[in-house]
Amino acid sequence: MDPKDFHKKYIKAELEALEKDMVILTDEVGKEIGKASKLESHIKGGLLHKAFSLLLFNVDGELLLQQRAACKITFPLLWSNTVCSHPLYVESERYSIDGVFRAVIRRTRFELGLDLPSVISKQFHIATLLYSAGTRDGFCEKELDYIICAVVKGDSSGIVDFSVINKEEVKELRWISRTKLEEEIKESPDMFSPWFKLLFSSFLNDKWKELGVSEESFEKWKVDGIIKMSK
Repeated sequence: MDPKDFHKKYIKAELEALEKDMVILTDEVGKEIGKASKLESHIKGGLLHKAFSLLLFNVDGELLLQQRAACKITFPLLWSNTVCSHPLYVESERYSIDGVFRAVIRRTRFELGLDLPSVISKQFHIATLLYSAGTRDGFCEKELDYIICAVVKGDSSGIVDFSVINKEEVKELRWISRTKLEEEIKESPDMFSPWFKLLFSSFLNDKWKELGVSEESFEKWKVDGIIKMSK
């Protein structure tokens, strides 16, 4: 297939998913106020909705980064956190932080082909960010973003399996140290998604540096209330 045809095909498929999938509309303190399609919630200024960002670490303290696929409608080929998506407006994902955890598991399996519960002991909700940003193509992000951390049990060498990742979602995966990530964001900021740069500079870098990475330290990472960010 010609690369241009491939791109058009999966742009169309993603648009269809954007119109079909319903996200959870929320107010600024996390109270559900309705539902809207992913497409509707990301255009014309956006509608505030629930989202999540998974930060998956290994025992060496490295973070698994994802490079978004070229055929993504928004922010193609940019590097970002392990998985970022939305809880859907379905019974199993609408209520409490457990619903967000279920969405994390579902989406990690869909994008990375990874059964998250089999490689971690627990998910940790460490912060909630109120975030907004626009793109040049008219799409925007307006999200109440639940930051979820987890650490891989034991050897992480088999986590990155390019034979099972969803090529329509993910181009590349890599583990990175905090110092290397800090250096890359400083030298090449345009390589990274806007929400991940904000997350790193406003919260992640300091917690990672000061407290390290472990299930015990994630308890100390936790921030009460909502952190407001904007680009």
